[in-house]
Amino acid sequence: MKRVLLFLLILLAGSCTDKVKDKEEIRQLARDNYVDDFFPINWLLQGYRNAYYAFPADYDEFLAYVVDCKEHEPFLSEVERIDERLGGQDIVDLLSRTKVFYASFGDSVFFYLPDYQVGSCVIGTPFYWLEHPEEYDRLDFEGLFQSAAYDENGSYLFSDRFDYERLGRLNDSIASCYDYVVISEEFRYDGLSDEPLKRQMPYWSIVAFTSEGDSFEILSRVKSTDSLYVGNRPCTDNLPVCCKEYLDDLQAIIRTAFSENPDAVRIVTGIHWYLGKV
Repeated sequence: MKRVLLFLLILLAGSCTDKVKDKEEIRQLARDNYVDDFFPINWLLQGYRNAYYAFPADYDEFLAYVVDCKEHEPFLSEVERIDERLGGQDIVDLLSRTKVFYASFGDSVFFYLPDYQVGSCVIGTPFYWLEHPEEYDRLDFEGLFQSAAYDENGSYLFSDRFDYERLGRLNDSIASCYDYVVISEEFRYDGLSDEPLKRQMPYWSIVAFTSEGDSFEILSRVKSTDSLYVGNRPCTDNLPVCCKEYLDDLQAIIRTAFSENPDAVRIVTGIHWYLGKV
């Protein structure tokens, strides 16, 4: 039944989405008619970004995520009603029956609804923000690096199929056991100045684990050791070596997560790097 519903929604979406508009034109329409945080479309795009550490490549991929989200996240039915300007349609009706111009640029998504003359965008994947922390006034880095688990088909496991709260508690429990967090000097907005300033920030990396074996993969670019600090001293060795004890603890809780959530075969998450166990 779910597959039939998804097929019908994608078919309707395809008939409602203008294929003639090129991506640059859609981006300009979104900018010219910009509405900040156009809820819930922006919110759902942000949810996709948190789930997949990327943006939907096309409109159909986004719509498939919305259908999955409605099935697996019960709270969506409470917040799916659209702004009064859109006639009170629910989110699936809106996205499947209303003409939507959609353009993905890899690290950003722009969309425009011509029937309502409104547009908006979501900018920055977690990988993008790690590479360009100075470009935008983005203070909520924590929210960009949430754990995301996937099944054998690569589909995101919503919270009804994976216990993210328990994984978060386990992660917090080992982080509190260490004296030092690795620091990086970055240009970041501090909320008080108009220009980014150099600040010392805990260093983030994006890593992936699989249910087979104890190995892990660092997905994001790792800075050179001379630009990373522990206390007031530069790191003297590469992070997997100097933070090995922390990584061993982290891999132990990931193994626990896999054992307690049998649908999961891969986990992607953001981590800080710790050393100096208490």
